[in-house]
Amino acid sequence: AEEQAAAAAAAALQAAKTAGMSSEQQAEQAAKAAGEAAAEASKLDGKGLEDIADAAAAAALRAAADAGMKAEQQAEQAAKAAGLAAAEVARASRKSVQQQVEAAARAAKNAAASAGMGNEQQAEQAANAAALVAADAERDDGLSIEDQAASAAEAAKLAAEYAGLTLEQQAELAAKAAGATAADAARDAGQDAAAQAEAAARAARRAAERAGMKPTQQAEQSARAAAVAAADAARDAGKGVAEQAAAAAAAAKAAAAEAGMSAEQQAEQAALGAGLAAADAARDAGKSLEEQAAAAGEAAQKAAASAGMST
Repeated sequence: AEEQAAAAAAAALQAAKTAGMSSEQQAEQAAKAAGEAAAEASKLDGKGLEDIADAAAAAALRAAADAGMKAEQQAEQAAKAAGLAAAEVARASRKSVQQQVEAAARAAKNAAASAGMGNEQQAEQAANAAALVAADAERDDGLSIEDQAASAAEAAKLAAEYAGLTLEQQAELAAKAAGATAADAARDAGQDAAAQAEAAARAARRAAERAGMKPTQQAEQSARAAAVAAADAARDAGKGVAEQAAAAAAAAKAAAAEAGMSAEQQAEQAALGAGLAAADAARDAGKSLEEQAAAAGEAAQKAAASAGMST
């Protein structure tokens, strides 16, 4: 099984490289392929759900490490692989969508724990896996982007609740899941970067509202989701860190304006969006925490200046 997973990872890595994907995307594809191959081998060996999920997590973790990912990224890939493997086993066993979601959340949380993540990170990985499986089920049923995002948000919130997170943390993860799901669905539908950011912003705002957040918090979640979507689209298009940060800033500012924020608040969200994008890019590039912080500060300062903020 390990050899099959390693071979699958190597093939996926080469294919991603040939397709011009970034180093991070290549590593993600390798980890995904390794997890799927290990899960399939374990199924053929007659293993149960937990063993299959564990095998997928271990294979994805190794593939991510071999591809140069840092420890936290390796853990994220392991949790994702475990969640997807568990959901697939549950689906093959004719379990309900809710049972598939629950299986994914448990497996992802366990994989995150095994990889050394803290309780909050484990909960976040569980929420991410639950949201992904729920959204996939809605997509397979031909439902709209809005329905996919709403389902993802609900699943993430429930997973976060079961993991013991606070109401505020549950709401934040719900909004994050909704935004990410909407952006992915819009991209898969062939929509451009601006449309992806707008879809993310709308979905995150709705999810935040349903989760009981106040209007200002709803607007903040909307701006953050737009920033993440815009930065991801820029990264996927091969743009550099500065361009990713600029795209995030513009999207966050637009989302904040749409949500009725003042000019000063829009500028703040632009700066936060740019900082978030730059920090994520630095992390993905294997930079230290200090370097990530420096990149975030520089990007935020530039975005603030562009938005008209005083020194």
